[in-house]
Amino acid sequence: MDEQNGITRKLINTYETKILQAFFPFAKFKSTEFTTSNDLRATNFKALISSEGLFENTNYKFNPNTQFIHFTSLPSLSQILQSGFLRMSDFNCLSDKSELHFASSIFSNCENKKVKEAKSNIFCLSACLSSSEILNSQHMWNDYANDGMGCAIEYKFTSTKIHNMIFGKVLYGKEKLKDLRKLKKLSDKFEMEHNLKVTDLPMLLLKVSAFHKKVKFQSENEVRLLFLNDGFFSNEFIHRNHYEDLYKDQQVRNFIRLPIAGKNTYVSEDTINLEKELGFSPQIEISRVIIGPNNPEPLEVAKLLKQLKEKLEYNFEICFFHKEIKSINWG
Repeated sequence: MDEQNGITRKLINTYETKILQAFFPFAKFKSTEFTTSNDLRATNFKALISSEGLFENTNYKFNPNTQFIHFTSLPSLSQILQSGFLRMSDFNCLSDKSELHFASSIFSNCENKKVKEAKSNIFCLSACLSSSEILNSQHMWNDYANDGMGCAIEYKFTSTKIHNMIFGKVLYGKEKLKDLRKLKKLSDKFEMEHNLKVTDLPMLLLKVSAFHKKVKFQSENEVRLLFLNDGFFSNEFIHRNHYEDLYKDQQVRNFIRLPIAGKNTYVSEDTINLEKELGFSPQIEISRVIIGPNNPEPLEVAKLLKQLKEKLEYNFEICFFHKEIKSINWG
């Protein structure tokens, strides 16, 4: 028995270094459990693949000090500032209903059914890398900021090392899926040769496939923060900042709060202090709110935003956008 387990553990080490780390150099197992058949040979390796450092030295990696842009309407901006948090939404709330299914060719038919189930239990916050190209994109203003009458929120994260969350760049087009297909193929071959299955691989592929989209969206230059509820098959939510709310589709949806730096910063009831909270939800620091180019009353909007900013003790700049970003002279 001990000899067999020793052989099995050696095989798992081989899987980790020769297969998993060939595509994700810093990937590692964070927990392991063996199940055995009647002949005492391990046939399943129940493991969780750690999210920590998963995208290091890969094409998904981005500079953690980057500024991001979130386009939104003015009512949504007001709600965000007064609530004190941005929110991660589940994949049922995304405008592109083909998300996750874009990478469906990676999974078996059985696994694709689980992908469908997972859409209510995998959460993301999407943003664009801040650049002059993005801020000058008529498509982004029209589609995400109420035809240019809304605003763009420029912000950064205080930390990108968050418990069980993944930061990464979105990759576009089917060609970018080839490494995931290779990983799945090698893993299947390993299972056939050694009668040993890594049960968490579909979960890893699900997480990573959330960072893949159709090539037609590549101009958005999107970055995502992702959280997958590991207990989703039992419908047990394990993130302390999970909550339910009504969504614009008239249904109850699931969300996760991400606190914004300011007087009204959200801290969950069961949290001892903010420092502990930030290990589970990265704090967001807003640097600028940019009023859209088609807003009919930009100065009136700016005055109201200034009042909210001072009342809630936020520290961001208020700007207009008309061909270029212009700061407001309050003198």
